[in-house]
Amino acid sequence: MIATRLFISLFFVALAYHSSLQAQSISNHCERDGKKLYGKVKVVTSFPDYKVKVVNSFPDLKVKTVSSFPDDCGEWQMVESFPDFTVQFVESFPDFTIQFVESFPGLGSGSVTSKPVSNLCTCKGRKLYGKVKEVSYGADFEVKKVDYNEDLRVKKVDYGADACGEWEWVESGSYDFTIRWVESSPDFTVRMVDSSNGLP
Repeated sequence: MIATRLFISLFFVALAYHSSLQAQSISNHCERDGKKLYGKVKVVTSFPDYKVKVVNSFPDLKVKTVSSFPDDCGEWQMVESFPDFTVQFVESFPDFTIQFVESFPGLGSGSVTSKPVSNLCTCKGRKLYGKVKEVSYGADFEVKKVDYNEDLRVKKVDYGADACGEWEWVESGSYDFTIRWVESSPDFTVRMVDSSNGLP
């Protein structure tokens, strides 16, 4: 009797743990485990990078199949060789859920994500404008440069960086925060602009 109760308790703990992992499966940058979820995709029957379940509503990711240039979040070009990642369609215990769409691919309403940059132009409680120093390690923020779907538009200024997204680069002296450029798992993404800096 005690063994049965212990087994049932462990089963529900494992199920809750799996559900919490699944709920936060796709980052705000359309990545999972540091891998982008768009590009060339191969469907396999075993040993996939990701197990996905097709749903009709509330997906983690809305997928549009394209014949070329799968460059935006949720755009998949189905291929037989040289994929960016592989998927296996499953009915239970997926890594994330998808819904095939004809337009507007991207993060779905079932994906639990939060914006890394707040409406107050802060991240982790720190303002994202002012004097910025680039470092190799121990940065306040790890940042990725992108061409679209950015969290923040950044404009380089020579002095007086006092508006959202205005960065004055410094090499020495005082600074407001430090950054390190990364290719995966950033704290937030930026697109460098000449005007219209700030939140997208």
